[in-house]
Amino acid sequence: MVSQTEVIDAVNAAATSFGMDGTELEQLLGYVASMPADEYRDFTSPVAGVQDPKAILELVRSRFKAQGVAYGSQHSVSITAVPAAGAPAPTAQPYVDMAMLKDLLAEQARSLKDALVEEARLQKDALAEQARLQNDALARWLAEHARLQKDALAEQARLQNDALAEQSRLRSDALARSLAEQARSQKDALAEQARLQNDALARSLAEQARSLNDALAEQARLHNDALARSLAEQARSLKDTLAEQKRSLTANVQEGLVDNAPRRHHPNWAAPRRQWAMSKAAVPKEKKVL
Repeated sequence: MVSQTEVIDAVNAAATSFGMDGTELEQLLGYVASMPADEYRDFTSPVAGVQDPKAILELVRSRFKAQGVAYGSQHSVSITAVPAAGAPAPTAQPYVDMAMLKDLLAEQARSLKDALVEEARLQKDALAEQARLQNDALARWLAEHARLQKDALAEQARLQNDALAEQSRLRSDALARSLAEQARSQKDALAEQARLQNDALARSLAEQARSLNDALAEQARLHNDALARSLAEQARSLKDTLAEQKRSLTANVQEGLVDNAPRRHHPNWAAPRRQWAMSKAAVPKEKKVL
């Protein structure tokens, strides 16, 4: 057997789904609130347990309408019939004491007032209970709706974070590939530039070495030419000096021979000859200058 709260929740859910009028919903909820506890067994299915909200709503609506018809017929029998036109007038009522009738009417008025006050209080309590149940149901529905929205937003945020992470990863991969390509291009450019610089430097050094070798060769040639000229000049000067010394010695010898002809057989004649031979041997022979 279901509880009163479950029936009220089912009626609220079905009324919300089908767009029921607020006045009818209040009447149905008031009827459910005033329903005896033993009548809730009719809302239980022996197979599936509690029936679906639509079936519960239809059952509550049919019972409420049936109760309304019975309530109207019950009160209609207590209404005094009005005689039709032309019918004989009713017989005169016996005499009634007006004071007693006044007291009776006052008692009936007090009873009716008390009944109305009690009915108003019961209706107020029923409406308060209905409002509380509706508020509880609304609070549960709002909490469930908020939870579902929170879960949906959390899932959406997770998907967005995953998408952003994937996008960031793709951007990082693209940036890494771009940087690697730039580094490779710069490396190739620097290698080519270094090769060209090395080639230019090698050519420059070779040209400088060639120029230096040419300059050194020219300097050596000029130095050799100058040295050769100096040596030739020294050789000529020495040759002239030796020739002059030879002529001088020859003249001296001849003059000595002429002057000393009577002394050839003199014992001291050999000494001048030895001096002359020694002086001649001291003079170096002429060397051929290349």
